[in-house]
Amino acid sequence: MNRKTDSRRVKPPQHREKSVNMHQKNTAGNGLDHKNGHGTQKTIKKRDLSGSTIKEGDLKSVTKRVQDMNLHTENDAEEENVSLDSLMDKPAPYFRGEAIIHEDFEDVSLDQYAGKYLVLLFYPMDFSYICPSDIIAFSSRLDDFQACNCEIVAVSTDSSHSHLHWTQTPRKRGGVGKVRFPLLSDKTQLISKKYGVYIKEKGYSMRATFIIDTKGVIRHIMIYGIPIGRSVNETLRVVRANQYVDEEGEAGCQSEWQPGRTGVVFSVEGSQQFFKTQQ
Repeated sequence: MNRKTDSRRVKPPQHREKSVNMHQKNTAGNGLDHKNGHGTQKTIKKRDLSGSTIKEGDLKSVTKRVQDMNLHTENDAEEENVSLDSLMDKPAPYFRGEAIIHEDFEDVSLDQYAGKYLVLLFYPMDFSYICPSDIIAFSSRLDDFQACNCEIVAVSTDSSHSHLHWTQTPRKRGGVGKVRFPLLSDKTQLISKKYGVYIKEKGYSMRATFIIDTKGVIRHIMIYGIPIGRSVNETLRVVRANQYVDEEGEAGCQSEWQPGRTGVVFSVEGSQQFFKTQQ
């Protein structure tokens, strides 16, 4: 009588052993105990960006680091304005961003102006009503600023593409035409917030002027009402006044001081001597 054969084939012992070996090979790098399948903390010589040792198989810690990094970035984007009084006579907050210079996209940063005075012009927006007058007026007088080792950068929360379109639009149609200094994009509002001039309710910055000296220190802050444009002559006068103080040391510039005039020496005798000459 013939015995029925089982249709299920059993692998020869050597095949089973090979399968087990392959399983061990595949799990050798995933931190699993080959006997019981439980995870083990197996340290390898590999480091993440922060320099700490990564434990093989411990993806949760890596994921958390990435989440923390993203959260930090989001918090930066939501950062509130700093107070203006905390900026005066302090190192200017660092900035870097994309700007339009002569119809080209270029990166602009604070450190590019080391050793020079810098006039930083914040303005509400492109294609507005008063802002074009500021940009056009300062652009036409750039030579006067450069003659006293000073450059100009204008900043708004518009995109760099908006800046480009603005410079390519004729002035009679609301554009500014060719601008001789960088128009920096602060689309994330981070620069405006660092300088304390972002208007959250409006979504744009105040009209504000910062004068930064050759050492990167803020020497002058001026805030203007949205409907009021700036005076190029007064801005240039304040730049020159600060340079006079740099050169003279213990001296200041009296009201209506102009280049070529003597300032006030910071002493009782110096002050008395100055006012005697004013009588």
